[in-house]
Amino acid sequence: MGRFTAFLIGGAVGAIAGLALSPASGSENIDRVSGVLTEAYPEQTKVVKEAAGQAVAAAATNSTKIINTVVDNAGDFTSNLGARAQQVVGGAPQAVSAQSEELREKIDSARDRIAAQVKKNAEETAGK
Repeated sequence: MGRFTAFLIGGAVGAIAGLALSPASGSENIDRVSGVLTEAYPEQTKVVKEAAGQAVAAAATNSTKIINTVVDNAGDFTSNLGARAQQVVGGAPQAVSAQSEELREKIDSARDRIAAQVKKNAEETAGK
């Protein structure tokens, strides 16, 4: 390893240690580094922000698909469970059906909350 490479690695390690040990909060350090990089490399910063926004949007889309798949599978499961309960016990399906409806409402509510949080996180990340 050449002296110049060792110098660059030492500088990087020193910068990281300086940020890690600084009295400023993490968000202040992030803002400071972001400001310096934006001033020094405006075009590259723009490209990185756009790529990050696309990655966040893709993650939000994929997580929404996964959530919907889980909810649909849970609905199928509860339907099958209700049918099996009806086979086993004559009067129990009404109780299972009511519980299934309640469970579906809770799942739908959780799906909405998760989707809202993913959207909020995507907007916050895209705004940085």
